[in-house]
Amino acid sequence: FDPAVLLCKNDQSGQCLSANEVAAAKRVYAGVVDKEGKILYPGTGPGSEPLWAVDASPQFRIGINYYRYVVMKDPNWDPATFDADVDLPRAVQATGNAFMAMDPDLGPFIAHGGKLITYHGTVDGLISYRNTVNYYNSVVDKLGVDKIKNNVRFYLVPGMSHCAGGEGAFMIDWLTALEDWDKSGQAPGALPAAHPAVMPGPPGAPQVPGKAFTRPACPYP
Repeated sequence: FDPAVLLCKNDQSGQCLSANEVAAAKRVYAGVVDKEGKILYPGTGPGSEPLWAVDASPQFRIGINYYRYVVMKDPNWDPATFDADVDLPRAVQATGNAFMAMDPDLGPFIAHGGKLITYHGTVDGLISYRNTVNYYNSVVDKLGVDKIKNNVRFYLVPGMSHCAGGEGAFMIDWLTALEDWDKSGQAPGALPAAHPAVMPGPPGAPQVPGKAFTRPACPYP
């Protein structure tokens, strides 16, 4: 999807995008890119736009305060000065694996008999699902499919937003699937997923009617 197709021409209705808005959308889709053009962290995908406000400073206090107080140790640090080429390595140096959390070696976990189900919604606007795909693929590259097939399952859920919600079938009983796997030793396959007739919302907010449906959630890929 190229947001430039929505560039305002003679439309004054507000149903189009300014040149600055098109450029901002392209940056969000592109993710964090270094000066050489390498993608350091992939962008969120189409459908994630309702949560894009977190990318506008100063809304997302978690990220800003992490850099101010943990990485920079400067309460006056300005996020507008962020430089991916300089400040991402600085974060790694300051906090190590706590910042990256991308170690693909699940060998000890698997050797202990651990079972892992992880999932990500494709319209998550806070955390890029593509990075979770990258992580899963790195585990496969590190250990091989045969070693992880009885211990690791990853589900990419179409239309699910941040952990839940969205237009997709996001209601999935992950815990029962994990318990059944542990008891039976049989790795889960496709799991039943549902979208409710009434969408949940914040306490006190009006309920939003929807159309109930079900579909299977399938293990990646």
